[in-house]
Amino acid sequence: MSEQERLMLVVILSLSAVNIVGFLFWLRKVFRQRREEVEKRFLHQKIMRQHHFAHFYGLESVGFFQMRGNGVLVMTADELYFLLALPRREFRIPLETITSVSNPWSHLGKSNFCKLLRVDFSNGGKKDAIAWMVGRDVDAWTRAVEEARKAVGRV
Repeated sequence: MSEQERLMLVVILSLSAVNIVGFLFWLRKVFRQRREEVEKRFLHQKIMRQHHFAHFYGLESVGFFQMRGNGVLVMTADELYFLLALPRREFRIPLETITSVSNPWSHLGKSNFCKLLRVDFSNGGKKDAIAWMVGRDVDAWTRAVEEARKAVGRV
């Protein structure tokens, strides 16, 4: 490899690294903004559980071809709320509409080989489901949603 080719490779790698670092800083800013949005939204409500980096596996009614993504998952005494970071999208599931909670290993054909938090609910009279990966918290989330369902008389 000639000196000129080596120099060109160093320039390309340097520019790539700068772009990657810039993208990561931007992404971090977006996630911080989403967390702040959620904090403001629930400022006067008690948050029972919260996961700042829940991995969204999709809404069953939308079907197989939808993107996964990360966001903030919150449970209050009244609802499950999820704010997808990119693209910004909100999901609100009133606790009284939840029909079951389970922990499958996949949802809509997607899996990371770990248990998910799947919530089945009624959406305008139609059955629907949504799932998230919440890591090691999955059992605690499952128990918390079940207990909250009992509190609203859904079990």
